[in-house]
Amino acid sequence: MPSQSSRPQLGPSQIYLMIYNTVCAFLWLRILVLVISTLFSPADKDITEAYINLEPWTRCAQTLAVAEIVHAATGITRSPVFTTFTQVFARSVQVWAVNYAFPEVTAPSPAYLAMLLAWSSADVVRYLYFAIMLAGYPIPQLLKWSR
Repeated sequence: MPSQSSRPQLGPSQIYLMIYNTVCAFLWLRILVLVISTLFSPADKDITEAYINLEPWTRCAQTLAVAEIVHAATGITRSPVFTTFTQVFARSVQVWAVNYAFPEVTAPSPAYLAMLLAWSSADVVRYLYFAIMLAGYPIPQLLKWSR
């Protein structure tokens, strides 16, 4: 673990991004844990209950991702604006215009859990990677490999 003096001084935007990435990593980790616990729960458990537990968290985490468009547009990240917009917009439409708007279709579907498993596993890795990098700590090998 590097000492305080060996880590670079962070400016306000880096501190903000470190906090943002940490919050997003924890939100998606919560979703990932809930998805995995649902998948390993007794088979007779209604997956509609999983939707009820997961949907508000997913909506929150994905809505927070809209900030990434602002990050790209203002230059505090090196992400291309159009690509970031396209990715965030597509997921936001899925979350708000499909999953939230049509719970009677989404809730009983195993595809909802599969989607969240893919999104949350990818996003936990991505956000955790950036949070650790911005904090100035070495990235664990498993996290590098996962990314």
